[in-house]
Amino acid sequence: MREIENGLTNRGMMRTVARLQAQGGLNQKRLSWLDDSLQTAETGDVVYFVGCVPFADVLLADRIDNGILSVPRAAVRLLNLVGTRPAVLPNEVCCGLDAYLGGDMDTARSLARLNVEMFRAVGAKRILTSCAGGAWMLRHYSALGHDHGCEVLHVAEFLAQRLDGVRLPAGTALWPSSVSVPDGATERFNLSRLGKVAGPGVVELAKGDAA
Repeated sequence: MREIENGLTNRGMMRTVARLQAQGGLNQKRLSWLDDSLQTAETGDVVYFVGCVPFADVLLADRIDNGILSVPRAAVRLLNLVGTRPAVLPNEVCCGLDAYLGGDMDTARSLARLNVEMFRAVGAKRILTSCAGGAWMLRHYSALGHDHGCEVLHVAEFLAQRLDGVRLPAGTALWPSSVSVPDGATERFNLSRLGKVAGPGVVELAKGDAA
């Protein structure tokens, strides 16, 4: 409620973006967040699904300095650290979670179909994402009639299997000196794993602060 009162929501724009994407045929500029230090591929069996982050960065830019693009950059940087060069999709569309939960099944199915076509085109066998909600939706595409046949993992799950003994170079920063998450947040366990590699501890917010 506090975020709504302060104007820190997308005011329905993400739903509009999803409906536009569901029509297909868009030529998006989704990869501008990549820089020369990040190694990605056009095809491959491991795909990093970025999700709505590039759009959220634009839609919230006039209201908050959210730094949200640091999330996919840090994810790819860590994947590179363990020897993975993920494929990224230049015309990836919304996962469809909001449409699905809102009962807009036509939009959800269209988005699932478009993403599955792209997963198959690049040879995907495993899909990684930084968004817990996105991971859930991607795992349920078969319920929408569009089964990609891929394993879906949160990027932290994938990394946790490969990070034993790995430490980031001195001075490398993936995020601020500490990470705060609401009590019970789905990311808490994954962040505690990554904290062993990247340094900062995970600080749980008091219940009042998490509201």
